[in-house]
Amino acid sequence: MSAYSPDIYFNRKCEKLMEKELLMHSPAVSGYPIHANLNSILPNHPSYKEWLFTNHMQLRLDWYETNIFHLDFYQPLMREYHPLLSIHSIQKEMLRLLKMDICDFFVESINNGSYIYVLIDKKYIPAYKTDESSPHDLFIYGYDAKTREFKVADFFPEPFAVYKKTTATFHQIKQAVQENINYKEDTWDNIFGIQLISINKWKSYTFNLVYFKNSIEDYRNSTNSAKRYEIIEGIPAEEQCLHGSLHPVFGISIYNRLIEIAGLNFPDLSFQFLRAMHMLYEHKVLMTKRIRYLRDLGLLEGKLFEEYFKDVEQKAHVIRNYILKHIITQGTAFNKTKLVSMIDELSYTEYNYLGKLSDILN
Repeated sequence: MSAYSPDIYFNRKCEKLMEKELLMHSPAVSGYPIHANLNSILPNHPSYKEWLFTNHMQLRLDWYETNIFHLDFYQPLMREYHPLLSIHSIQKEMLRLLKMDICDFFVESINNGSYIYVLIDKKYIPAYKTDESSPHDLFIYGYDAKTREFKVADFFPEPFAVYKKTTATFHQIKQAVQENINYKEDTWDNIFGIQLISINKWKSYTFNLVYFKNSIEDYRNSTNSAKRYEIIEGIPAEEQCLHGSLHPVFGISIYNRLIEIAGLNFPDLSFQFLRAMHMLYEHKVLMTKRIRYLRDLGLLEGKLFEEYFKDVEQKAHVIRNYILKHIITQGTAFNKTKLVSMIDELSYTEYNYLGKLSDILN
């Protein structure tokens, strides 16, 4: 008999609590797992909107190789620290040394109110629909002892990746977490480990107008915001899965870099370009919501700025859908010059509207 038996475990320790599901919301930002996962649980905190709209102004693009790049919101230390969350980490190696069963540990963590963020091998989780071994982070938010399943969330293919909830058995999760691990060389385990995340009810957050205005100027001036946080972030390793490249691009200059990337062998880059344009689109959607929030605070009047940034949002939406159409039709009638022109127009429009917003907030 294996060291772990769900029947024995739950009969002894969970006679009354056979199932638990922690609350998950539809995420306001969902471009990458880190955003979708955290923004699924953060609405449980009363200061969520204050944090959401103070941040998420700056963007960062890391270009690692000709065909590998990554566009994302810039949020320093997001995997290690969050002002509204409690984030605790333990290495898989430590659980192994303690001879603690991984499923026991996950169940007790959920019972204690903690969501679980852990690196797994995708081939053991059926929802990923792949037989190829591939490391990826998975979010676990509940369990059912009767069906012996964990409740999990991530981007699963349909055929395009969609953020959704599903289940995986105890056995599948155990295999996915523990299979073929070289603990001494597992960079992810050494940096992040298994993260236990819960709402920190003892903390609050207020909208910081000064910080937001500075963020607008950093964005318009393409300021390298990471330089400001080097003292706490450290210098990044040149690894995409950790803290980015050594020569990132920030703010409005991202558009020039996207235009440069669009000039390369585009069919080989189309899926990455779609992901980047979707993040850009989410950035604009959030900005429109932020304008409404600023109006509710009495910092803006009327609907002029909402119309401005709705225009920016629509332009980003058109570009994203143009790339999507290119992928679906496999390049039929694709016009690279048109794409570059649309990106250039989006950049010019957003820069001017942000200038107007900055002026009125001052």
